[in-house]
Amino acid sequence: MCLEVDKATDTAAIKKAHRKQSLRFHPDRALDQDEREEFVEKQSQLNDAMNVLLNPEKREVYDKAQFLTGMGEEAVRTFESHKQPEAYKNFDLSQKNIDPTKMVRHKEKADTKEMEVNLTFKQCMTGIFQKQEVDRRVRCSHCKGTGADKHEHHHTCKYCNGRGKWADIAEILPGITKEKNYVCDYCSGTGKHIDHDHTCDVCNGTGLEAKKDEILMIIKAGVFSGYKHTYEDMGDFDEIDHKLPSGDLQVTIQCPQEELFNGIVFSRQDQNIIARINITLVEALHGFNKSITLPDGHDVLVTKQGITQNNEEIQITEAGFSTFEGRQIGNFIMIANVVITDEDRTSFM
Repeated sequence: MCLEVDKATDTAAIKKAHRKQSLRFHPDRALDQDEREEFVEKQSQLNDAMNVLLNPEKREVYDKAQFLTGMGEEAVRTFESHKQPEAYKNFDLSQKNIDPTKMVRHKEKADTKEMEVNLTFKQCMTGIFQKQEVDRRVRCSHCKGTGADKHEHHHTCKYCNGRGKWADIAEILPGITKEKNYVCDYCSGTGKHIDHDHTCDVCNGTGLEAKKDEILMIIKAGVFSGYKHTYEDMGDFDEIDHKLPSGDLQVTIQCPQEELFNGIVFSRQDQNIIARINITLVEALHGFNKSITLPDGHDVLVTKQGITQNNEEIQITEAGFSTFEGRQIGNFIMIANVVITDEDRTSFM
């Protein structure tokens, strides 16, 4: 557990440790976006740990499973998934033999499929409302996932008796054994065997076929790199158990950090937009009004009176990326680049 507390720690000490670690890994302390995402994940782990340690039933499940098999966190996830604490009574330390297969978390659906979508600088500013093509692996329409051309050619595996796995018993502590399960090599974990001469012509015996599908992507303005959105049941079917419902699709958005537009390089810093803009020596000495077109097409008027230093930053509030997922609306920051020509040098000699 990431709270770094002893097994006998009481409730007050657990809460104190949680507060200490939460402050240590607070996202606002992050130095960059990668570290911020790491700290957000750390906060989630800290909350999960405190939730387990403050719940007597979950804590008992974790302690027993961790001692016996080193799979405490997996046991808690299974416990939360099935809500069946009686399934863990076999972890009584007075028993010499246990059945770790009780801990196996049976899938309710196939694993989540991950996909990245690259947006342009403009799309990240304006948001998108568009269809996106998705390549999926779905249950074969001909054999319905069996992999056989006909049902009678689909048999129960004789090596694992349809279990899809075989077991090996190992002693992990004196008097305590652990059952290790291995995928059956003969049926590849399906529990079924297909006559080699009668595989499905559509999926070549895999039980799955390729399909192009579409999702409707609605992403608000101001989105940032690393933002994730989940589309339920739009992932692939399981490679082994084709009877499981299809998994989800998790889309991760990637945004460029800079873009060349109208001869100007616009860069992004959090929700701010930064650009280095050329100004003449006369403008630097007497002030200027400049209308700058941003990559999304709208104009920003930058006004400066008096002298402007080279590399001076001029900020226009709320002219950057829109607010998104708790991030405040950004600003447009112009960095003045004073251009001195040969004519300027001659006139000042």
